[in-house]
This record gives sequence, structure tokens and C-alpha cells, in this order.
Amino acid sequence: MCEFYVKPVYFFDAEMEIILFVFIFLMELLFMFSFLMGYVKLLICGGLIQAPGQGSSPATPTPALPAGKQWCVPTQTATDAQLQANINYVCSQGTVDCKPIQAGGACFNPNSLKAHAVYAMNAYYQKSGRHAFNCDFSKTGVITSADPSHDTCKM
Repeated sequence: MCEFYVKPVYFFDAEMEIILFVFIFLMELLFMFSFLMGYVKLLICGGLIQAPGQGSSPATPTPALPAGKQWCVPTQTATDAQLQANINYVCSQGTVDCKPIQAGGACFNPNSLKAHAVYAMNAYYQKSGRHAFNCDFSKTGVITSADPSHDTCKM
């Protein structure tokens, strides 16, 4: 009887196998990172993550106005509850100084929810980079070229 031994043929040596494993591992990490970043971008820029008190609908970009001064003000249809939620949100972020709409502040008078919301929403819009989505407020904000400043309250 004739016996023979067939030696297995390896395409890669051990060192090459390690390099290939590391390469594949790094490619998978890169893929997972790019997928994750795309998902995060969708959540944030797509409006799927909403600020507290800002409702659940995604932000809709406001058409750009011509260059020049722009302000963010409440829409005519915004309810008192929505205006109060906007003020609460803006003043809880810590990026806007809400002292001017407190008693004795430069923007306290007229002492109305709408006047205080104008200040808070515009201050947030200005401090956040003047992007249209910073004036959305669940579709209760609109960008205008009409300066809402009055008396001692300069926007």
C-alpha cells in the first residue's frame, strides 16, 4: 500500500496573518465610527433630538434673509404656553443672561410674556451663532429684519 503525506499550503505566514487581522479590525472600527457619526448627525441635525420643552417635531430651516441685521422673534400664532417653554429653555441653558427680563431689568417692561420671549429667543439666536435652526423653537420662532428693540431694551 502506498501512503503519502500532503503538506498543507498556507497563503499567509503568521506575521502576515496578524497584519491582516489588525487591518480588518481597524477597517471595522472606522466603519462603525463613520456609521455612528452619521447617526449622531441625523439625530442632532435632523431634529430627532429636541431640547427640553421644545416639542417633538423636527426643526425646519427658515429661509435665509439678505445680509444685515437679523433678529429672532415669536410667531404670531405662538401660544403663551409655548412662549413660556421657550423662555424656560433659553434661561436654563446658561448661555443667555436672562436678568434683563427680570423685575428692574432693561427689558422687563413691557411686562408681558411675548415681550420677554422676544428678548430670550433673540438672545439665544444671537449667542448660538445666528443659524436659522436656532430660531425654530418648535416652529414658534421666526427670523425678521425688523429690530424689536424698544425703549431701554436694545437687542
